[in-house]
Amino acid sequence: MSMLKIGDIVKHQKTGNIGKIIDYGYQKISDSYYLTTLRVELFTYSSMTSTVEDLFEQWQVWQGDRHTRFSF
Repeated sequence: MSMLKIGDIVKHQKTGNIGKIIDYGYQKISDSYYLTTLRVELFTYSSMTSTVEDLFEQWQVWQGDRHTRFSF
């Protein structure tokens, strides 16, 4: 499995939003179990920027009309 890295352009599988990875995070499931998340700055047509965070597996590398899907 390839790791997505900061600066990669990604697309959210459910919403279709496209943006740039700016950071990593985590979601705590239990005291000893965490899931990796990605923080993504969305591309918009306005001067305001939006940042979203979701589980790693919800994002895929975006290359224009071609993309590569990552899953566990």
